[in-house]
Amino acid sequence: MSKTEKLIELTTKKEKLFEEISELDLLVAKKKDEYRQIVFQIKKIDSNYLSNKEIH
Repeated sequence: MSKTEKLIELTTKKEKLFEEISELDLLVAKKKDEYRQIVFQIKKIDSNYLSNKEIH
């Protein structure tokens, strides 16, 4: 394999990996947002529960 062919092969692999990393970054961002929303909901439910418990 010539140096040019090897360079083309490696460049193609690099670009493919970059695309995969970008997709994974987006997925991670979505999952972090989903996690934050769930934590917020849990805190909201907990605070409502504690508020109602104190009243009764």
